[in-house]
Amino acid sequence: MLHRARDLIQPFCVHGAGVALASLDPGTILDVTTRNSCYRVTVLDNEGRAVIVGGTWFQEPTEVRLEGSTAGGRALRIGWISAGLRLEMTIGPRTITTSAIRSVRVVTESFVHRRREQAELKHHDQQHKNQHAAHDACPLARG
Repeated sequence: MLHRARDLIQPFCVHGAGVALASLDPGTILDVTTRNSCYRVTVLDNEGRAVIVGGTWFQEPTEVRLEGSTAGGRALRIGWISAGLRLEMTIGPRTITTSAIRSVRVVTESFVHRRREQAELKHHDQQHKNQHAAHDACPLARG
């Protein structure tokens, strides 16, 4: 079965949608809109490392570790960017929390993901052709 990053955006409670960071390939780009700012996030790995630009804090591309989403306090939905909550990230020992997330949008999927998907489609097409060739070669199929 083929999966696209857009298909991995899942509902979160009654507030909206979210995306699991572990489901995104390195190179995937997200637009995260919060109540006060817009951010462009480029995923570097499945461990939460990313480059972020936007808002007041990130006028220049900055490498951060995306920790997850929080409603405030100590509760943290680790490894998720969830609408309705605040994005929490760290730069070294410093923790930065955004205003409430309004939306998360996958802008581009990574090159790796696109190549994997193309290879799966090519493999599926080849299997389909092989099945037709085997059917056409069968004397019983010729009627």
